[in-house]
This record gives sequence, structure tokens and C-alpha cells, in this order.
Amino acid sequence: MLGLPWALVCLALGLQGGLPPLTMGMGALTLLSLLLWAGLSCRRWPESQGGISLQLTLVRAAICLHGLAASGVACSALVSPAQPLALTALCLGAGLGWVLLAFDSRAALAWLLGLLLPALALLLSQGGSTAGLLGLMLSAWLLLPASQLWQRRQSLRRSQSPLPPLTHRPPLPLSTAELDALKTYEFVLNNISDIVSVVDEHHIIRSVNDAWCRATGVSREIALGRHNNSIPGFGVDAARVEALRACIEDGKQHTVRGALNVDGLKGRVIDTTYHPYIDPVTGARGAVRVSRDVTEHEVALNALLASQAEQRLLLEVFPGLCACLDPELRYTFVNERLAQASCRPLSQWMGRTVAEVVGPEKHAFLQPLVQRALQGEWVHYESSLPGAKGGPQVDTLITLARGTDPLTGEPRCYAFGADVTALKQAQAALLQAKDEAERANRAKSLFLSSMSHELRTPLNSVLGFGQLLEAEAEALTPQHRLYLREILRGGRHLLALINDLLDLARIEADRLAVSLEPVMVSEVVEECRFLIQPLAERHQVQLLPPTGSAPDHVVQADRTRLRQVLLNLLSNAIKYNHAGGTVHIRWARLEGVVRVEVQDSGPGLSADEQRRLFQAFERLSAQHGKVEGAGIGLALSQRLVGLMGGEIGVQSQPGEGCLFWVTLPHAQLPVPEGSALPLVASPPTPASTQALDHTVLYIEDNPVNTMLMEAMLARLPGLKVLTAAQPHHGLALARQHKPDLILLDIQLPEMDGFEVFRHLQEAASTRDIPVIAVSASAMTQDIERGRRIGFASYLTKPLDSQQLLQAVMQNLAPH
Repeated sequence: MLGLPWALVCLALGLQGGLPPLTMGMGALTLLSLLLWAGLSCRRWPESQGGISLQLTLVRAAICLHGLAASGVACSALVSPAQPLALTALCLGAGLGWVLLAFDSRAALAWLLGLLLPALALLLSQGGSTAGLLGLMLSAWLLLPASQLWQRRQSLRRSQSPLPPLTHRPPLPLSTAELDALKTYEFVLNNISDIVSVVDEHHIIRSVNDAWCRATGVSREIALGRHNNSIPGFGVDAARVEALRACIEDGKQHTVRGALNVDGLKGRVIDTTYHPYIDPVTGARGAVRVSRDVTEHEVALNALLASQAEQRLLLEVFPGLCACLDPELRYTFVNERLAQASCRPLSQWMGRTVAEVVGPEKHAFLQPLVQRALQGEWVHYESSLPGAKGGPQVDTLITLARGTDPLTGEPRCYAFGADVTALKQAQAALLQAKDEAERANRAKSLFLSSMSHELRTPLNSVLGFGQLLEAEAEALTPQHRLYLREILRGGRHLLALINDLLDLARIEADRLAVSLEPVMVSEVVEECRFLIQPLAERHQVQLLPPTGSAPDHVVQADRTRLRQVLLNLLSNAIKYNHAGGTVHIRWARLEGVVRVEVQDSGPGLSADEQRRLFQAFERLSAQHGKVEGAGIGLALSQRLVGLMGGEIGVQSQPGEGCLFWVTLPHAQLPVPEGSALPLVASPPTPASTQALDHTVLYIEDNPVNTMLMEAMLARLPGLKVLTAAQPHHGLALARQHKPDLILLDIQLPEMDGFEVFRHLQEAASTRDIPVIAVSASAMTQDIERGRRIGFASYLTKPLDSQQLLQAVMQNLAPH
């Protein structure tokens, strides 16, 4: 703005007539150029291509006006036409120089050196006038504002058109190797996927690679030399513009991540890194800008972070305790529950070793376990934590498992702990309940054993002497025979109840064994009909003839237990029937099984009664009636059928009677060729028994039982019976007389029968004498123990006279 005072003076003098019109006109031109320059400086022009071109045109016009004004000032100083020709040429040349300066600084400099300087030298040598020199000085004064306009023009031109390289020195010649290296560098740079460009300190683009051109859609020819702000995306992103400026100013690396608004990269996540750059020749600063598409990486990273956040959330809400240890037993993660349970804040866990947190003893205990876990083994152990605020301790079940750090790939040991305090308490309660149940079971077994022994002992007398009277029934009156029959029936019914109760106890204790064999159904049915016929007659119930699809159906069963089940079903069908009712038993072959049915015409059962039917001691409506029984027959039958691999059930409607059915696996009855089935040997009778010359010793402390045994053995002629009431007396008699057979009671005073048997086995003189146990102890464990230690037989009271005589004769027979 140095020309502004002069321009105003020229206008003022011109208006007063102090200067020629030409001088005043040049002042007006100068003022116009200065106003134009002020407008360019004050207005904010757009950085687009059109805005830059318009600014450049206006600057050129301002410089031309300055040139014309300078020429006019010089010419106005020529007041005399006699001025030298050199002065005129000099004035015209100065004006043309300023016009050239508006378009090309190098042309203007060449004009000054080639024309103006020689003209100025000629003028000085010829002696120039004071007016001419004044004009030249005024023209030089206008050089200062004109030079500012020219610098603005240069800046705008650099934003519009390519500029020369960073270094203005001519390129040095390159060797072939250097040219090859340069080509290799260009090939690599143009074939990488990263977007690379070089920007100088004026934010002018100096170099780009092919990826940059593809991403921005701008060719290399257009991009080079343009201002960075004129490039879409890179120039309008405020964060990237700021990062470029900061990189050039502080010489540090800066990175910006985010979307880039260019056609080839829309919707992508771009990492742009600005690396500081210094030109090795000129030392000018710049930046190398490298942009990389990290969308997939960002998506994967976000997924990983989300997964880690989810895992951490899962671990935090995990209802148990959780921790992670590295191979050095250093905690890398602990969830809040573990910190709370241990009464230690997280700050006392993270980054510390087990030894630092819970002590060296725990460290020594955990180290081998963690090593096993890191080798791939699942390790389980129990631990206890002190209760919070002095409360009860927390019992935990810890599981160690191997894992891998998702970022570093290093092995990790994950520890998961479940609070099993309630479980341990439940286990303790269960063990206590188990102990109580075992004590109750032992008490029940003791009760059953005692009850069996106490009931069987008097029954032994009742049934034993009854059998003796029955053997001599011919000598009794009809009335006495009737009394005897009722005595035996009542005693045998009581014995059946006791046996059923013991069988049920044996099944519940899993001590009842069945002997499965092929059994013909028709034979067992006939045996049961024969045995149950008196009961049917007494209740006035008709037993219909049995029917079967074939008479030779065979099942796989225990013959004795099958007869027991069918007798129970037939007995119930008769007892729960009405006078004049019927009972029908039939069987049929189905697929793989044989089904036996017992149908009655009784009152039937409701659905609720059927659900309770097979429960032990459940007698339904009979509990208030006159039907005898303990309610264990059907429960026992169900368990016996199950032991034989079959099923039992009932079909009934109230008022329509009941149909009980039993299914058992079908079998084949093996019959050896050329031989008939052996007949069942009949028990010995006094008429068929030859005189025996043998001695039998009976050790029994109950005199009634001794008397009964002597009476039963008296049916074997020639048999000598010795008795002893005390164990020691019995041992002495055995050593003295060396009997052929010893009958030994188990419940003896001072020494039980098992101890007596041990003494007999220890003595060489009595070791080979067969010993038969005779006891009211009918529990399974007692019978099994007797067989295990070597009793020849084990007979339970009340004694069956036929079984007793058969066992005695079998053991007295020569071997």
C-alpha cells in the first residue's frame, strides 16, 4: 500500500490543476490497482478451481495497471521534447516490463536485463534531466506494492498448475543400477495396496502412487502440483488436514482413523498416517501420507473386543468363582465374586502370584495341579474359603482347565470354582440319613430276626407235635382230627405270613436269589389248584377248570417262587370273592412270553385302589373286613415276578371283578433222548425205612424242642439219639461217642452254634462228622453264613418232619 499516498497526491493536484492530466490519470490507475488488490486481500475466496482462476486473473490485471501507471509517471516527467531517445525507450520499456511480470517472472527479468539496464546506462551517460530521474524513482517506488501482488499471483498459480520439483537444481545423471533401483521403487510403490502421497510444507501434492489415483479418481497429471485442500476427501477432512499440518510443524508421526469421503473408499474405515519428510537436497519439510483400508481389521477387532466384553460379562455374572493364571502362577484375571468370597479387593489379585496372594503353601499345592492342567488335563479338587465377616467357611469345588490368550497365544490356566457349601451340607445330611437308615435297617433286621426266632420257636412245638399227631390220625376221633386240622391250618398260615415277611425283607435287602429253570405252566397250575381247593370250598367259591392255548407251554422261572405267586393270586381271588363266585385260571402264548391270568367275580377295584394295590402292607378295603392277611402278598409277588424277568398287573372295574396277569419269558423244556423224566422221590416213611444202626447227637437248650426232635427221630427205627442242653456238654459227648450225625441249634447259651461248629472242626476226632444246623434264625445272612462255614444242611424251625427225616437219612447214607 506504499503507492496509496502518491496516488492521492496526484489526484488532489490534478483536480487543482497542479499536474498534467496524464499524471493525474496514472495516479487514478494506481489507485484503481490498489483498490483491486485490497479487495483480493480482504475477501475470502473459495479454494475451488474456478475461484483460484478468478483470483489469478484479477491479480494479473492489478499488476498490469501498476505497470501502466509506472510508465505513465515516467513519461509525464519528460516535459521537453528534446529529451534523449534513450529516456523515452526506458519509460516505454518499464511499462512493458510490468506487463510481462503479470504473466511470467522469467520473461520480465530477461526484459529488464536485456533492455532496461542498457537504456538506463545510456541515459546516465548522456546526462538525464531531473524530471526523467524523478519519473524513474517514482516508478521504482511502485515496485513494492506490485511485488506483493506478484507473490499473491505466484501462490495462486501454484494451486492451479504444476510446479517444478522440490529442488530447482538440474537432475544429476544416474547410473544404470540407480535407474533400475528407481524403477523397482516405482514398481513397488505403485503395486502396493496402501494409498501413498507426498505433500510439501505448502500443502502441495508432490507425488502419488497408483492406489491413490484409483481411490480418489484423480489422475497423477492433474494431482501433482495441486494444493492438498483441492483434493476431495483428503482436503475436506478436518482431522486429516490438521494431522498434516501438525506433522509438518512438529516433525512427528500422526495417525487419523475414520471414513474418507472419496468415491473408491466410501463406507470403508481408513487409517491415514503422516510421516515427517525432509527433502535431502533443499531441506524443505513435507510429509509422506500413507492411507490403509483397515475395514476388515476394524470389523475383526470390534468383534474381538465385543467377544472379550461378552466373555468378561459372562465371567462376571458367572455364579461361581473364576480366575486365570499364567504359567508362573500369576493372576491375570479374577472375577468380582472370587474377590468378595476371599475378602480381598481385586487390586490385591491382579498381576500378583499365588504365593503373594495366599501364601507359599498354597503355591506349592497349586503348582503341580496347574502344570497338569496346562498339559491338557482337567483337574478337580476341593478347597475352602474363609467366610465373609467371620461367617461360616465356603466350600468350593475347583476345576482347572487349559486355555490360550487370544491376543498373545500364550497358555493360560483357567480356574472355575463352584460354591458347594449347600451340596456338602446336603451330603453330610445324606450321610447322616444313610447312617440313620442303616441303623434303622439293622434294627429292622434285628427285629425280624428276633421276631422270626421268637415266633418260630413256639410254632415249632405247635406244628411239630401237630405233625406227630397227624401221622397217627387213625387213632383220633373225628372230632379230634377236626381240631388237629384247624391247629395245623392256623400254624401253617402264621408260618406263611412269617415267611412272606422275611421274603419281602430279603428282596428289599437284595438278598433273595431265584433259581431260574424251564418250568411247565400246566404242572404248576395243577399243583396250585390242588393246594387251593380246600380254601375255595371253605369260601364256597367255584374253581373253574384251567384253560390254556397249549398244555406244554414252558416259562423260564423259579418253580417254587412261581407257585408262591400263583397261590397268592388264587388265594386273593377266593378270599375277596363272594359266596357262589367263580375263579378261572388260564394261560396263553404271546410274542416271546407266556401270559397267565387269574380272573375272579369279586367286587372289583377302583382306579385309586389299583394304584395302591402293590404297596406293602396295603390291604385296601379289607383292612376293616374279615379277610385275613398282612397285605404283603401282592407286593412280594410283584418283586418275585420282577426277579424272574417278568411283569405282573391287574385289570378291573368296580363291580366287575379283577383280572390279575403275569407274563414270564418263554422257554424250552429240555428232555434227554431215551430217558424219561425222573419221578420225585417220596419222603421216607417208617414202613419203608430199614433199621438204622447210627447215633445222632442233638444239642439244644430248649427241652420242648428236644422232646419234639426225639419224637420225630423215633420214626426211624434203630436210630440212637443223644441230647445235650449245654454247648460244652455237647462237645464232650461228641468227642466221647463220635456220633454219625450232629443236629445243632444256633441260639445256645454261653456259646452259639457257629462257635460250637468251629470247635468241632478244630478237633481231629469230630472234624469229619456231618453237622445239620437246626435253628429258628431264618434270616438270609444266617442261612448263607451256615452254608459258607460248612454245615451239611440248614433246617429252619418250625421243622417239617418229612424234610427233617429226609435230611437225616441223606447224611447218614454211606458215601
